[in-house]
Amino acid sequence: MIPNGVDVERFSTHTERALPKDPSKFRVGLVGRVVPIKDIKTFIKSVRFMDANIEGLEVYILGPTEEDENYYAECQTMVEALGLSDVITFTGPVDVRSWYNSLDVQVLTSISEGQPLVILEGFCAGLPAVATDVGACREIIYGRTPQDKALGAAGSVTWVGNARQTAEAVIAMYRNPSERKKRGEAGRQRVTRYYQRSQMLDSYRTIYHSYARSGQKVEA
Repeated sequence: MIPNGVDVERFSTHTERALPKDPSKFRVGLVGRVVPIKDIKTFIKSVRFMDANIEGLEVYILGPTEEDENYYAECQTMVEALGLSDVITFTGPVDVRSWYNSLDVQVLTSISEGQPLVILEGFCAGLPAVATDVGACREIIYGRTPQDKALGAAGSVTWVGNARQTAEAVIAMYRNPSERKKRGEAGRQRVTRYYQRSQMLDSYRTIYHSYARSGQKVEA
């Protein structure tokens, strides 16, 4: 299977920040639509555990909210009920490039994914990820091949629907800045070596030309 690719240069060379640097803050973000398949509610529950263990925690849910207005309203109600209104911000649609540069950790709590590009985009900015064990998340974070795995983990993989485990993975990176930086660098190297859009296009061209030379019909 040919992995998806991202425009690494577009994300890695973007220097604008959505938020000013502030060493007293620890910023966690989830990039995605506010819909059930992204399991935003588990993420919100995980923030309750994070907030009890992380000084200066700020959490941002970055993505459209209008696709499922009832679910969005339920998420807002949960935030208020857990006393997290001063911690969690729903931003709506944003230029994620500026946010990747502003976060310390990216979280993905989806119950289903293919190969989430948001994790790869974050890697371009050296942003480590905590993601559920769905789709290609495990191989993106830990590597596919022996050479890829040798780069090291670019974050942590957690169980679906497990708010506490998600929080613990984030808290561990908060408590160990050097390890967090190391994982972010592993992600940067991984996306640069194995997930460039140009590599994906070259792979498809190779397959196409192979079929063309053999006389077989290429199905669209």
